[in-house]
Amino acid sequence: MSWDARLVFHDLWSYVEDNGVNYDSARLFKSACMPYDGDHVIDRIEAAFDELEKLGCVIRYERDGHRLLFVPGFRKWQKVPHPGVCHFIPPEGYDHMGFTTSRESLTTSDESLTTSRAFSRSSSRSSSGKKEEENKFSSSKENEEESSTTITADDYVASAAKQGADQQIHSEYPNLDLADSWVAFMQHHQGAVKPLSEWTRLWKGWCQRRANMSGIQPSKRHTHTWACEHTLKRLGLESRDDVQDMAEAQRTANELNKEDRNGRT
Repeated sequence: MSWDARLVFHDLWSYVEDNGVNYDSARLFKSACMPYDGDHVIDRIEAAFDELEKLGCVIRYERDGHRLLFVPGFRKWQKVPHPGVCHFIPPEGYDHMGFTTSRESLTTSDESLTTSRAFSRSSSRSSSGKKEEENKFSSSKENEEESSTTITADDYVASAAKQGADQQIHSEYPNLDLADSWVAFMQHHQGAVKPLSEWTRLWKGWCQRRANMSGIQPSKRHTHTWACEHTLKRLGLESRDDVQDMAEAQRTANELNKEDRNGRT
């Protein structure tokens, strides 16, 4: 195969999920695996996909309105002791974990499914413990409500939590296209139902990774001082010469910095 096809095939093993499937999108592949290359490589990636398909190294297909790409030898050659949650179903001839449905592979597939379920239960317990530790300064009532109530992404998009998260993300990455990021996020989590706090965590992490892959640097946070325009505005003053109580001005600056850290401004 060509040099391009070999390079793309090498990166495919990191691109696909634990069952060997992901979107058949040269642009998304480039963003995930080659973020520092320019858009001019997208056509070369698409040509590599075509070559790999002809060689039988990948299977390209459509399911539920999505164009998908599957590496048929992924579960044969890639050892996945603790498979994560996979969002796409492999093509016909393969089970949901990417194993062939031939007789000799059924035992391996069943063992993988058992391992996956055991890991899922263990992961759920670990996630619960971690969440409890992270939210130890929050009220117990809020924690109970968030952990017991699950919502869809459509419900989350209209929530105050989403708006607050967007403000924090925009403050840190003002050049990130949140609308485009949300479309990709919705496609990735289509049909998922999660607690409100989990949606917020996933959405922030998604935007941070997307910004990093796109080379968008986080903005430097402004530190308020007793004489900055924000402090003066809060005090109702026009200039630093109008400050009469320096201690009060510094307390106001400290309050503004605290509000920024909490994502309220």
